[in-house]
Amino acid sequence: MKKGYKVTDVKREKKIGIAAENLEELIEKSLKKLGFNASCADCRLFVAEDGTQVDDDDYLATLPPQTLFILLTDKQKMVTDFDFYYNLIRSSKKDYINAGVAANEFLNTNIKDKFKVFQKYIAAADDAKTMLSERTQDPAWFEGLELSEKTKEQSMCKRVKERMRGYYYKTKTALQTSDLYVQSKNGHGKQIKTSVCVLIMVCLNVAACGTILNVTIMENIL
Repeated sequence: MKKGYKVTDVKREKKIGIAAENLEELIEKSLKKLGFNASCADCRLFVAEDGTQVDDDDYLATLPPQTLFILLTDKQKMVTDFDFYYNLIRSSKKDYINAGVAANEFLNTNIKDKFKVFQKYIAAADDAKTMLSERTQDPAWFEGLELSEKTKEQSMCKRVKERMRGYYYKTKTALQTSDLYVQSKNGHGKQIKTSVCVLIMVCLNVAACGTILNVTIMENIL
């Protein structure tokens, strides 16, 4: 019984639908539709999501319909969906990614020594006001802020949300103006949108209002 699958090449420039009963038929039809100048014996098929190679009919039968595959020749290297979109984002917004990497390295290198330094500053701070939360308790802290912000926690939570929106929109705009997105016939809107959310989480490791932002929350910011 034939099942429907999706196949593309390593550049993700064209995605096609294929109905096939076995691996040989799937590769043969994919070669023709994608315009590969190669034989079935010279090509390999991989699951786009995790890079698993499909090399027999038994494993192919376990995969659900509409699974996306990457068809490669022997000389090409497999790149998973995550790595592909990560590299795309990194090339267009290298400074933002590098800043996240640098911050991560800072927080994970000689953390005990840094913590000792932080403790000295904390000990020297005005502890009597540091632990205060409400505007009425520490009005100087709220100077220049909106009157609707009644607590320090509320104010800081608002700043975090504003920054996360900024990161999301800047990265999304850069991706949507890239050659890959513009030239793609099928479009990668949903894939790019999800990839942006995931990569912002991974690179920045941000926790907002006590809850780590997940993909769903990020997409609902729009």
